[in-house]
Amino acid sequence: MPIWKHIRRGRFSLVQEYLYFTAAVLTIIVISSIFLIFQTLQTFEQERHKLLYQEAQKIQMFFDERIMYIEHILQFIGNKITSDPDQSLKNISDVIMTHRSNFNDEAFSWNMFTLISPDLKVVAESINGMRIEPIKYEIERRQWILEAQNQFWKIKFSKPDIAMLSGDYVLPSGISIPDQKTHKLSWYLAAGISIEKITARLLKVARDSASFIVIDNKQNIITSSEAEIFAMKEKLPSWLEQYSSGNTMQKMHRILSLGKFDFIYAAHSEKYPFLILVGQDRKIHHRQLRNELLPRILTYLGVGIIIASVMLFMGYQVIRPLLVFGKAADAISKGQPISIPKYQQRELRLLGNQLEKIDSVTKDLRNKQTQLSKINQELQNANSFIKSNMSFLSHELTNPISSIMGFAQLLNKKFKDSKDNDAKEYTNMIFKTAIHQNNQLNFFLRMFQFQEARKKLENKEIDLKQAIEWNVSMIRHHAKEKDVKIKIEVEPGLKIVGDEIMIGQLIQNLAANAAKYNKQGGEIIIRAYSRYSNQVAIDFIDTGIGIAEDNISKIFKKFIRISNKEQKKTIGYGIGLAYAKRVAVLHGGKILVRSKLGVGSVFTVILHKS
Repeated sequence: MPIWKHIRRGRFSLVQEYLYFTAAVLTIIVISSIFLIFQTLQTFEQERHKLLYQEAQKIQMFFDERIMYIEHILQFIGNKITSDPDQSLKNISDVIMTHRSNFNDEAFSWNMFTLISPDLKVVAESINGMRIEPIKYEIERRQWILEAQNQFWKIKFSKPDIAMLSGDYVLPSGISIPDQKTHKLSWYLAAGISIEKITARLLKVARDSASFIVIDNKQNIITSSEAEIFAMKEKLPSWLEQYSSGNTMQKMHRILSLGKFDFIYAAHSEKYPFLILVGQDRKIHHRQLRNELLPRILTYLGVGIIIASVMLFMGYQVIRPLLVFGKAADAISKGQPISIPKYQQRELRLLGNQLEKIDSVTKDLRNKQTQLSKINQELQNANSFIKSNMSFLSHELTNPISSIMGFAQLLNKKFKDSKDNDAKEYTNMIFKTAIHQNNQLNFFLRMFQFQEARKKLENKEIDLKQAIEWNVSMIRHHAKEKDVKIKIEVEPGLKIVGDEIMIGQLIQNLAANAAKYNKQGGEIIIRAYSRYSNQVAIDFIDTGIGIAEDNISKIFKKFIRISNKEQKKTIGYGIGLAYAKRVAVLHGGKILVRSKLGVGSVFTVILHKS
């Protein structure tokens, strides 16, 4: 049998309660631990991403600074060459060779600077000075020249290569120098950027836990913190091109995995055509996860176990004496001897003492029979009061029970073809319970034939439109059963003063009758409007079975129902209209009726304005 049925019927024993309590405690501890672990994992990932973001910014800033410094050096030497009045090759060669030693520790390759003529011949270099026999510059390996010749003084780059003279692995770069007078191309000044040196500088800047790759706009790998990544050039995906421009710093839409490395952030150089990817070795990430999360998980589980143990122990400490006391009480009721342990706790000790004194208390109870007789008389008086009020109370309960039955029937129809067996079962149980309650109420009505007592009015201002719409919504299921349409027409701003609950019940009673005794596919019109200067009228117009003229005078009497075939099909007790009339009279109003048998009825409630 489902648990909720046990709860409803009160069949849980203390042992069962304790078992369910234990299950609830363990469930809460497990869920809380999982939630805390998840939160910790999220915090760890956020901190990791923040660290990698900072590393990407730092590496990009340093890389840009080094490239900018190299560009300034080339511009400086170029200005020295163009500002010399005697621009012979010998003087130019001396300028280049003189400044070579000044930048020997920078990120240049061994051969440093190379001067190239417009016809692409090497005419001077910082090692050997002026060349007697110029060598042809291999432009197919130095594509930077094609871009530099159209833009003076701006550093341009080619893909990494082996330097022709030094044999170093370099990033070829250079600028074009214009003639000061003609403003035409005068020289190219080339510089091989040592990848080994610039990588060493970047490794000093970056954390050991961060990995990076520097690629150009054609996806050539310039350098990397990991030597094994150089062999993975072909694995660079084409979607990386979307990060080669735009935002300076971006978290990539998807992680780039190369070997054992995951790259998360892409830092785009604003001035130079390079993209820096920053990520982390998965082994480092997993080690950090293990070192960070495992102690926390063990802590959470340890705390959870301690809390659960304390709660379960406390629960057992409470339930065990209760079970003992329960057995003792049962033995006392059967006249059997009892034995109650002595407890240290004050409350348990007190309860045990009281159970042991049950016999003497029983004798004292016999001496109080006279007092009980007096109390019994008072109970009889209270019972009379209940009889006098049962009419009102039972009628207040009738409509909610009827509503529950109606809604349950609608749900039964809705779930008729559903595969949700639980929903069907629960809905059917609601309907059966409502029928049971309805039968019980009917029994009380027949038994007491109650008289309605005066009810004190709780006057307040009532918005009639809201009151009608709300209370009509409570009986719409009656209309749905017969496909009856309800139309509400209320004059704007119409208000009255009265007891909100009683007025609401009046509206429900008249609207429910209009729906229950209507024809299949019929209509109800509820119209509220001003009548004279100080009155409000509410019409309940239906297209129902109607009332014979000689029966109109009977319908407002309690427990009287007009006998006909249609009314026998409808559940009722003959008190709804009597109650409605009583409410109208208590509010200084009245109810008028016009009806024609087989055509319909009009009930008009007349009340005073606010």
